[in-house]
Amino acid sequence: MNLTLLKSNIPEIVLIGISILYLSQTYWSNPYGLVLLILIAFQLVMQYKTMGIIVGSVFSFLALYMTLALVSELLEFESWVLGTTRMIIVGSLMMGTTMLFGILLVRKNVKRGRSLQLDNL
Repeated sequence: MNLTLLKSNIPEIVLIGISILYLSQTYWSNPYGLVLLILIAFQLVMQYKTMGIIVGSVFSFLALYMTLALVSELLEFESWVLGTTRMIIVGSLMMGTTMLFGILLVRKNVKRGRSLQLDNL
């Protein structure tokens, strides 16, 4: 596989991995997760600019929502135990990674759209 092609598709590949990890934890029973996995896989193959922006935004907003849910859950704990620390570390890494690569997917497609417009001038 071409290294340049792999490097340019890192956001999609990471988001596919995160989607598979999430779906494996829910026993593949979440229809919204399945739809997101199908959309990001389709984006990896087809490379549509608008769809990349939309899917990247959806992943970023879902990560932000889940971060707020994590903070809300942490505020409900009355004592600090090992499970709390594990939840903070794993949740922060997962949501931070999802948000980062969602933003990178949006950025990649916005930059690609601008270069296409400049080429037409």
